[in-house]
Order: sequence, then C-alpha cells, then structure tokens
Amino acid sequence: MYQRARNGETIRNEEVLRQRKDGSLVHVKLAAAPMYSPEGDICGVAWAHQDITERRKAQAQLERLAHFDPLTGLPNRLSLQKVLGRLLAGDGAKRPIAVALFDLDSFKDVNDTLGHSVGDQLLVDVGQRFIEATKERAKVQVFRLGGDEFVLVVPECGDPRVIGEIVDAVLNRLAQNFEINEHSVRTGGSAGIAIAPNDGTTVDELLANADLALYQAKASGGRTHRFFLPVHRAQVQARRVLDLELTRAYAERELKIYFQPEIRLIDGAVVGAEALLRWRHPERGILMPGAFIENLATNAIALDVGRWIILTACQKAAAWRAMGLSPGRIGINVFPPQFHGDVLLHAVDERFCARSCGRS
Repeated sequence: MYQRARNGETIRNEEVLRQRKDGSLVHVKLAAAPMYSPEGDICGVAWAHQDITERRKAQAQLERLAHFDPLTGLPNRLSLQKVLGRLLAGDGAKRPIAVALFDLDSFKDVNDTLGHSVGDQLLVDVGQRFIEATKERAKVQVFRLGGDEFVLVVPECGDPRVIGEIVDAVLNRLAQNFEINEHSVRTGGSAGIAIAPNDGTTVDELLANADLALYQAKASGGRTHRFFLPVHRAQVQARRVLDLELTRAYAERELKIYFQPEIRLIDGAVVGAEALLRWRHPERGILMPGAFIENLATNAIALDVGRWIILTACQKAAAWRAMGLSPGRIGINVFPPQFHGDVLLHAVDERFCARSCGRS
C-alpha cells in the first residue's frame, strides 16, 4: 500500500509475509521513504523492517475469542449476528433462510446434581453431536449462543420438511445417552424454527420468532420442534397487555376476595370457608380466575398479591370472631413463587397475621 505524505512524498507502508532461512514464515511490516541529495534530487530509498509475527498472533487470538465460544469451539452469538446479517442483507433478504433455536432439556439438573465440570463436558459433547448430525448438509452452520442454547442456520432453505428433517436428526442424536466421567447422562432438546423472510427480515426478529416457537415446543412436553406461527406473537402481545393490566388492577384495588362457605352435609353446619380471588374489571365486570390467574402467577406482583390474600383472609376471620361467629378453617390458594424459600412461611406466621388483624 502506498500513501502520499503531506509534502507530496510517496511512502511505502505495508505488511508482508517473509520466509526465514530455516523455512519458517514471519509477518513483517515494511516502511520506505525517498532519500534526497543536498541538491534536492532523489538518491535512494530508506527502508525499515519490523517483525510483527507475535502481534499478528495476538490479534488472531483476540479475533477468535471474539467470534468463537471458548468451551465448544463453535461460532458464538457475535458470529451468528454477522452471518445472519450478511445473509439477510441486500438481495439475500428475498431468499429463504431457516433458523432453528435449540435448548437442552433438564440441563440445570445436570449441573445441580453432577457438577459444572460434567455440565461443561456435556455442552462440548452436545456441540460435537450437532456437527455430526449435520455434516452431510454442507450449508448448515452451527452456533452456540451461550448456556445451553444452540442455533442452526440453513441458508436457501424455505421448505419446512427439509429443515424439520435436519432438526429431528439433531434431536435424535441429543436424545441418546452421554457417557461423561463415568456418569451416564441423559438429556434431550427442544427446538423452535423460523424461516425468513416470512418469519422475519432482520436478525433480531428472526431469532425472537424462533424463540417463541421454542417456547411452544417446550410447553408441549419438549424433545420436539415447533415452527413459528403469527399467532405466537399475538399471544405474547396479549400476555404483555394482560400483565400490565393486572399490575394496574392490583394498585387500584380491583382484585377482590370472595368467601365461599364450606358446609357439612350431615347437618348443614358451616365448618369453614374458601377465599376466592376475583377481578372486578372496570369494563368487563367480574372476571373469574380462569381469565387471568395463569398470568398473575408469573407476574412480578404474584408475591404481593399472595401476601395480600393471606392477610385479607386473616383479617376477615378475626372480624367474624369479633362478631361471635366461628368461621372454622379458611382455605386459600397460593402461587408457585410463594413456595420458594421461606416466603410462604413468613406470610402465614401466626404473629405476623395477628398483628395485621390488630391483635396482640
């Protein structure tokens, strides 16, 4: 490469590959500039040589670390972004590209029971099985996103049957036992598939839709694949709207507790009650739990609502006792997050409930 200096002189500045006497190759940076006589005539060239072999090795190592997963050796998320970006750019945006996002089933259990060293080796072996299962497909590329997530990219593939066969071949390989450090490890995988351009024209859109399809595959029991459908996006958007509404409803006290008596059939005596959650929606009226309870159970306010239900039931029982009534047992429903740690234990602590009810 030649560059022109400010005074118009031509300076040579380039990197070349040279061979030593022993036959080894070195990277050398060359620089050259003209030499002038006192009269101003060019009388020669000044050369400078610098061995940059180690610097080039360090650069190559940094480049590899940036684009490849150090554990499995597979291209990483950054590589996936670049590859998909190139495939989706320009005229490539009109060509079909299949993306399959994989997630291992029960990988956390392996880490928790057998240790992270076995988990790491499992990921290495999984990566190898991806390669083995797709080696007959020249254009298929395998990536590891991180954790237990892997991705297949199949350029110029818009046929669901073809990509389905490729994905099933991988899933079948993953379903076979892994022998690691004298442990027989059994796992499996699920996959979500999105096909450009119908399912997305950008990298983020395509991966997001593949992730939605993966969610459907895991929800149906795992160890299978699902294709993205527009209804999946609509369902996610509906859940997001409902989550926001529930947060507002709790803040504005639209959630209500109704008490259903429990009656002993032999004599008709009231022996208890069940606290039932209802939503007094400002537009839709009284909503039964089936319309919102699944969303509420995974909402960030689930613990607050669960605690409020317990306290409300305690306060109601105390009020009935103050009126001379004997409410008996009161049953409540709890959310799964309340079983984590000692959350539920604190919420039902007798002294805590007693203070909430105004008793010493």
